[in-house]
Amino acid sequence: MRRDFIIGIDSGSTTTKAVVFSSTGAIVGTGRRRVAQHMERPHHVERDMHEAWQAVIGSIRDALSAAGLDGNAIASVGVTAHGDGVFLLDRSRNPLGRGIMSLDSRATAIHERWKRDGISDLTLPIAGQRPYVYSANTLLAWIRDNEPERYQAIGAVIFAKDWIRYCLTGEIATDLTEASTSFTDLYTQDYSDDLLDVLGLVDIRAALPEMRLSCEQGGVVTAEAAALTGLVAGTPVSVGLHDVTAAAVGLGHTRAGDLSITAGTWRDRRTVD
Repeated sequence: MRRDFIIGIDSGSTTTKAVVFSSTGAIVGTGRRRVAQHMERPHHVERDMHEAWQAVIGSIRDALSAAGLDGNAIASVGVTAHGDGVFLLDRSRNPLGRGIMSLDSRATAIHERWKRDGISDLTLPIAGQRPYVYSANTLLAWIRDNEPERYQAIGAVIFAKDWIRYCLTGEIATDLTEASTSFTDLYTQDYSDDLLDVLGLVDIRAALPEMRLSCEQGGVVTAEAAALTGLVAGTPVSVGLHDVTAAAVGLGHTRAGDLSITAGTWRDRRTVD
């Protein structure tokens, strides 16, 4: 069988989708699995990382079945997921608690203090933006102050789509569209030690993963992942990108001066108890 198809994976806030595309961009099969949001504590919105991976496994199998194909037909895999928040691995590359989603607002007090003390303003000339309540850097500061043992155990700071790619390939990395939300210099587009210093996160520098371009190959499907998903071991997997950026690319907005506006049902949960 010719490998004429690609499969895209999007692990969204509520649903994980997998879509099989032909070489002309036609959709030939889709799969969807719901993924729970865990909200046992006020202002905490989390995702079990193992549950997220199981949803990916199921959606890939469903998409291949709907397309009437097997993994031999898939030339490559693309990944995206809900952006912001933070997913953590320990030094043995195991999940360090649940992933924290962008709907989470536990770090509101830190965010307000940074604004009051002028720290947020200090980040603007470095990063070109101020931290948000749901930014990875703000959430890491919350973990540092409230869960110090967990903070000291961090081996890798990644994002939702990076976790999915890691499960598929065994490779830890991120891309610029994710890293730039919290950790990079506006001008060099590399990790900024100055930014980490301003936010009191210098000791997390070693846990920031290799940053690659979104369209680069981010590994290949492992034998273990192949057995679970129905894909073929060795199938290339892209590094991937933040979901909002992925949507812009899908619309063809890839040139300087192109503008995309995203409107949806995302909302600030700071007032939700």
